[in-house]
Amino acid sequence: MLIETDINKLSETVHTWAVDVGWWDNKDRCPFETLQLFSTEVAEATEGERKQLMDDHLPNRPMGEVELADVVIRAVDMAGHYGWIYSATMRPRLMYYGEKTIGAMHLSLNKIIIQLADSFHYDGTESASMCSFGYSVLIEACYYIAFVQGYDIDGAIVEKIEYNRTRADHKRENRSQTGGKGF
Repeated sequence: MLIETDINKLSETVHTWAVDVGWWDNKDRCPFETLQLFSTEVAEATEGERKQLMDDHLPNRPMGEVELADVVIRAVDMAGHYGWIYSATMRPRLMYYGEKTIGAMHLSLNKIIIQLADSFHYDGTESASMCSFGYSVLIEACYYIAFVQGYDIDGAIVEKIEYNRTRADHKRENRSQTGGKGF
């Protein structure tokens, strides 16, 4: 089995923490902006792979691995907010662009993110069943890429969550400052 973590339990834990520290203070948070942040994590993963970099925050891990973990962390948080439930689909292997290069796999992640965005209406309301399915495909695709790359994505998720709990730029009072983590 590719997914060892209980994704639905992880979603509950991550989202509860995110609410507690204020990431969801804006009840009208735009789902499209949130999904775009998934895409920025994919871009950072690609850059890490391209340059064979170790991560800045978890220097014992490759940047690609940590950024892929960040995609999962952001996804489970959003799932917790919207009530999406992960269920196995085994679909992501069919979504790649004919090659198993890291660039093709990362591009496929962005394709899945865009399909997930297409499950929302322009007013920000979502088709819950389509979003749950797209979210499940995204999670599986991240785990599949981690498997292909030989990454310990579960370990990276745990370490990154712990790291994020202590980050100054993740504190509510620092996010709204210039250069902060606000959108």
